[in-house]
Amino acid sequence: MNEKPLNGKSSLPALAALDQLERVEQQREQLARCTDVTVVLDSSGSMATHREATIDGFNGYIKALRAEVPGARLSLMPFDSDERGTPRLAFRYSDKPIDSVPLLSRQSYVPDGGTPLYDAVGRAIETAEERNDRPGTRARVIIVVQTDGHEGGSERYTQSALQRRIAEKQAAGWLFVFLGAGIDAIRGGGALGILPAHSLTYSGRKSNEAFTALSAVTKGYASVGDAKRVGFSAEQRAASIGQLGSGTRSSSGTRS
Repeated sequence: MNEKPLNGKSSLPALAALDQLERVEQQREQLARCTDVTVVLDSSGSMATHREATIDGFNGYIKALRAEVPGARLSLMPFDSDERGTPRLAFRYSDKPIDSVPLLSRQSYVPDGGTPLYDAVGRAIETAEERNDRPGTRARVIIVVQTDGHEGGSERYTQSALQRRIAEKQAAGWLFVFLGAGIDAIRGGGALGILPAHSLTYSGRKSNEAFTALSAVTKGYASVGDAKRVGFSAEQRAASIGQLGSGTRSSSGTRS
């Protein structure tokens, strides 16, 4: 026997509203959960031509995460090499709550030296692993690799060794993102084993668009917790190279 709604009115709208509220609360809970982001930022000499744009784009990314991914914690490792070719891989800060992350400036971002890309990414993985591969740790881990060039000067990691490490962590659910400034990111990321969906080519003058796209992907991953369900849209790719067209209108960072 079907029950009649109270006062002769259907309860379906109220149930739908309640369901929507529950979904919103679940998303808030997911976004508040720790998202561990490490940005491996190319600071080699060739990035000097993109210096201002990189500072602006990175700072926009930080501001977006503060608003949209409150549970994020950030580590920043600018990388280059000294005059002897020795890799410089010092973290500017590590595992810092997003609200207290300092913005980049001309004083804190000074491109110089070579591009020890493999060693930089390898160290970023090692450090994130120390934080997150412990029992009871539930952070969602993102490694963002940004560069305008190719490997030059690494001493510890080879391409094949780094590929194995990335494949291992991708299988564990980590998200790896490759941002290529003025280079083919699909090819560059693919050389490391990073998926095409997670690789974005951008022109140096479109750093803001690239980092805006990155913030959408970061939020999407923080929300759904599944790297396979996030990626750069056609619209984001077009905007990042200055050829915005009629592609997909989705900019959420998630894939259906």
